[in-house]
Amino acid sequence: MQFLNIRNKKIIIYGVFLAIFIIGTNIYKDYGMSFDDDDYRKIGQFHYEYIKIFLTNNENFSLNTIKNLKQEIFSGTDIGEITNHPVIFEILVEFFVDLLNLNTSKDIYELSHFINFTIFLISLIFFYKLIRSKFDSQGYGLFSVIFLFLTPRIFAESFYNSRDIFFLSLFIFNIYLARNFLLKQNFNSAIVYSLSSALLINAKILGLLPPILFLLFYFFDAMDERKTKKNEIKFTGLIVIFTIFFIYIFWPYLWLNPIQNFLSAFSDIVQSQNSISILNLYLGDYTTSNNMPWHYRIVWFAVSTPTFVLFFFIIGFCVLLFQIFNGLLQLNNNNKNIWSNKDQMYNFYLFFVIIITITASIKFNTSQFGGWRHFYFLYPIVILFSLLGFKSLLFYSKNINIKFLIYPLIGFNLLYVLFWNVLNHPHQQVFFNYISKNYAYKNFDLDYWGISNIHSLRYIIKNNNNYPLKIGTISFNSLKDNTLLLTEKEKKKINIVYKLNEANFLIENYKKKLRNNYKVDKTKYVKYYEILVNNVPINTVYKKID
Repeated sequence: MQFLNIRNKKIIIYGVFLAIFIIGTNIYKDYGMSFDDDDYRKIGQFHYEYIKIFLTNNENFSLNTIKNLKQEIFSGTDIGEITNHPVIFEILVEFFVDLLNLNTSKDIYELSHFINFTIFLISLIFFYKLIRSKFDSQGYGLFSVIFLFLTPRIFAESFYNSRDIFFLSLFIFNIYLARNFLLKQNFNSAIVYSLSSALLINAKILGLLPPILFLLFYFFDAMDERKTKKNEIKFTGLIVIFTIFFIYIFWPYLWLNPIQNFLSAFSDIVQSQNSISILNLYLGDYTTSNNMPWHYRIVWFAVSTPTFVLFFFIIGFCVLLFQIFNGLLQLNNNNKNIWSNKDQMYNFYLFFVIIITITASIKFNTSQFGGWRHFYFLYPIVILFSLLGFKSLLFYSKNINIKFLIYPLIGFNLLYVLFWNVLNHPHQQVFFNYISKNYAYKNFDLDYWGISNIHSLRYIIKNNNNYPLKIGTISFNSLKDNTLLLTEKEKKKINIVYKLNEANFLIENYKKKLRNNYKVDKTKYVKYYEILVNNVPINTVYKKID
């Protein structure tokens, strides 16, 4: 995949990233909000004010200070007890809100979308650098970025999903810096890798897994008796120490009592995830999230990932599985590890990140919901393995003409995904791949976060004038969150009502409640507006008959 007969290769590469930037800056305001964005923002506010008080008035800082701050920010809410959650992204947003002196909720949450996308864009640059270096090919690097960016669900959620896409971005930084450290093995590369590991952990507790696995692989490599590797043992200790130090620095909750608060946070976060109970539509049946089968996220990945990525990923995964088994068979007194070099060790490390993440999720994460978004951070590995599969297929194929079959198929699939993104903008979050779409759109949750609600709200406001309009929802997702993206003038034109019989308009985004689901009385309401994807409604508005 080298660019042949092109003098200015960098122009193409810069052009692609410039195009991504232009696209993002023009559409980041088009997306709605998830139902817990406002809660996380309040937690971010709490931590940001906590930091300011701690740094400017440290002598008077106490538990009473924290209690008073909680009362001020969380008054009237039920989220004050989860302030131990890592919220590095939300603190960053609050810093810019303060710096830019933003006051309206619309400006604040649109800024959040822009920051989320910007961080994702920066991570794409590092992903390009990682793939280019690993495959020694600018073409592989560029196509990996295009694959990642154009995957519809990732594309949409790169603007509004500040938990999973932000974590994905940090994970790209982390695996890039892990490989950078393997290649250089010096003090600076160890410190930068430690910083990226700490940020990953500060974004989600799940971020503990990749650095721990990497250090285990690195340490086992250092135990190889064929070589003297005292420096590698030293670097292992250095990374552990500095990672712990950076975790403490970037997680304000730990400042007063680092060890006890970390253990408490870890326990509370795991328990809170497993205590969530949401009604999922999965394989045509409605089941509560804490009763989902073990294959829930795996099947979701299979039906909502572009088919050509899936195809090459399976090949790459099988190639690595064969290499691992082959390495195990060749273990002997002269060969202490199953890998033959650091590049292969890196591949095996990424392989086991996938395997252990999925296994741990099945074992310990009893409440599964939201598709496979909690596994989005694994997608860069999926693409890397897809490229390995592609390269292996070309290498092992004796028929040179296979290139003339594969390249057009890849081009066709890329065009399909590109046009699908354009045609269904801004609802790419409900994408299912070409093979599964006819089944999946009827048997899986669609807009489970209610992102499309903002478009129905704006349509109602724009096309009516008998204000204030009484609007309710018959679905699980609250409308209140998406009203935060309305202008102050628009907010005054509507009232969100919870007694649905009083509503002039009812919005349905087809995410059922756990109980007490409301059925629209067709003798009193008529279908007024509908958002379709693949000819399937993902959001419907009903208007009361006058």
